[in-house]
Amino acid sequence: MVRVLAALVVVVAVGGASVGTAGPAAARGRDRVSMLFSLSATGATMVPVAGAPGRYDLGLTGVDPWVVWFADRPTRRSGVVSLARLAAQWDAGAPFATDPPNAAVVLHAPTAGTDTVVVTIQSLRSDPAARAVSARVRVLEATRADALGGPLAYHGRRHDPAAIPAALGPVSVFVDPEVAAPAVAGGSGGNGGRGGLLGPGGFPGNGGNGGAGGAGGPGV
Repeated sequence: MVRVLAALVVVVAVGGASVGTAGPAAARGRDRVSMLFSLSATGATMVPVAGAPGRYDLGLTGVDPWVVWFADRPTRRSGVVSLARLAAQWDAGAPFATDPPNAAVVLHAPTAGTDTVVVTIQSLRSDPAARAVSARVRVLEATRADALGGPLAYHGRRHDPAAIPAALGPVSVFVDPEVAAPAVAGGSGGNGGRGGLLGPGGFPGNGGNGGAGGAGGPGV
């Protein structure tokens, strides 16, 4: 009996009451990195894409060139990464191009319509010199937004896809990807080389020797 009990590993789900034995699913959970990226803009517009219901072109101006990030799994951390490095994750074959993240666009001073728009960011390009971002987004249906968990759960309940204003004014955008750490692990860029978004341990790192992705991950 002692040997049997010693062989069991109890897994308690954070915020829940489920328990079970560790296995492949638990191992996959430990390989996931739960992060939230936050960027701010002094102006934003959402223009419907002709012939594509639910699709919009999101334009941001006056964007801060540094993006704040937070993580709560596998450990709690925070830091900054450059807007250009974040935008590169939507390049062809990059993690966010193949698995687009959800995001909440939160209006600072709404005058009409909804004060929060929840979207999936399908593509994104940045112009750091102009402090501008352009993105193609798909607006989530109300029922899907209401069902969101994690850091976007509160925003999902405020989302009204039928009341999106064309001009949003100043906004904050919260990007909520959940990615497998190995898929976006930062490489050893050194001496001007280019690494991925995430460094060792699955978190944004700092470049070395002026490179875009030094041994610690991407330059920022």
